[in-house]
Amino acid sequence: TEAEQFEIGLKYEPGFVDALITASLFHIRQENVLTPGPTPGFNVQTGEIRSRGAELEIKGNLTSNLELIGAVTLLDTEVTKTNTAAALGKRPQAVPQYFASLWANYGFTQGFMKGVSIGGGVRLVGSSFADDANTIKADGYAVADASLRYDFGVLDPKLEGLQFTLNATNLFDKEYYSSCSFNTFCQFGEERQIVTGLRYRW
Repeated sequence: TEAEQFEIGLKYEPGFVDALITASLFHIRQENVLTPGPTPGFNVQTGEIRSRGAELEIKGNLTSNLELIGAVTLLDTEVTKTNTAAALGKRPQAVPQYFASLWANYGFTQGFMKGVSIGGGVRLVGSSFADDANTIKADGYAVADASLRYDFGVLDPKLEGLQFTLNATNLFDKEYYSSCSFNTFCQFGEERQIVTGLRYRW
């Protein structure tokens, strides 16, 4: 497959708050996409998909302790060439209309919690279709994540750079389909995962 992409964007740092705002618009045309051929069970590379959308991310510190990160991507995808008449002008399978996320991180700088950082947020994915004709819709979903970090440099300057980390994805162990395709085939999203470790930066 071959693709051509055009993108334009900007970055802005407002003077009244410690933040960075980035925004962009994009247009992608993908050629030689597989589409059903004249022989049943075999595909040919004659399809084309057009994708366009917008992305926005805001990252900033509300206070010296509290950091917020928010992002959203809006997608408008369309099958512009195909051998299947019912799919022409429709959205490709398993492609959601949007992605979004929000994350907050708070770092303690005083008291017995000094050196501890806790974070939490949510990831959202919009609905998508499970068939070429866009007659079967798969619901979107939202899952929560969380993190805990401790900086050992608070105990001893010699340990600066050493951190304990604890990360949890799909915190509430929500059962959901990450995507569906081929009319009946759906993939379960990942169950709750908890990963811990030590990290050293120098």
